[in-house]
Amino acid sequence: MPRKVRTITKTLTIESYEAEGIFIGDKILIIPVKEKPLVNGARVIAITPDGEVGMFGYHPPYLTTQSRSIDAPIKIVLMDIIGTAIKVQRDLS
Repeated sequence: MPRKVRTITKTLTIESYEAEGIFIGDKILIIPVKEKPLVNGARVIAITPDGEVGMFGYHPPYLTTQSRSIDAPIKIVLMDIIGTAIKVQRDLS
């Protein structure tokens, strides 16, 4: 029997990946770090020191963005990584 994987959802609050078509207000389905180890190049969801939620590229020892509004790369030690992004959902209404 396959193992069930716990997931969580967060809503993006900063423009960190808009060049990839992922925007503030998008809901991201995440596999937490405890459930799935991070891999180089993955898209991860992290909380900034200001408490904002964003999507980033995982490239140890840095996180990268696809944004003109955030200076990157950002040292991983400055961020709280929640987990790996697996799905983006947008309210189209």
